[in-house]
Amino acid sequence: MKLMKRLAELKKQAGNKAGALSQSSRVTEPFPFRRWAFLGLLLLLAGAGTWAVFEFVIWNKVPAELVGKWEITEGPKEYAEASFRFFRNGYMEGRVNVGEHLNIIKSTIRVRGKNIIVTSKHPKTGEETVQVQKIRILTESDLVVEDGNGNLLKMKRAK
Repeated sequence: MKLMKRLAELKKQAGNKAGALSQSSRVTEPFPFRRWAFLGLLLLLAGAGTWAVFEFVIWNKVPAELVGKWEITEGPKEYAEASFRFFRNGYMEGRVNVGEHLNIIKSTIRVRGKNIIVTSKHPKTGEETVQVQKIRILTESDLVVEDGNGNLLKMKRAK
């Protein structure tokens, strides 16, 4: 009992002193900003990692070797001085000179095995056409495709 009374007296004395902690006050961490900064950094890294996986793996529809600008070196004369640009999201843009006019072909592509499936719309009529081209050679600098008519288009990567 004496011990209990003594503890009660000490509690009363401690509560009256200036600067003494009361039972209702909490002890706070000296640097709470560091904790929030660390959590924010973790959240930022998780978001960037998720974006990278979707951007470079899931949404990537074209092989990395095919992405870029290609210029035709050999093929039918209607493709003389033509170039094609392949984007990794499945978009293709072709620039073909017909006579004195530059035609720009905007298409979407899918690569299935050794086939490139090209879907394009006629700019005036809106008619959609689908062509299948077979990849014969695909290296870092050379691309050879065969169109539906058996014509070979040999291309070099543009610099």
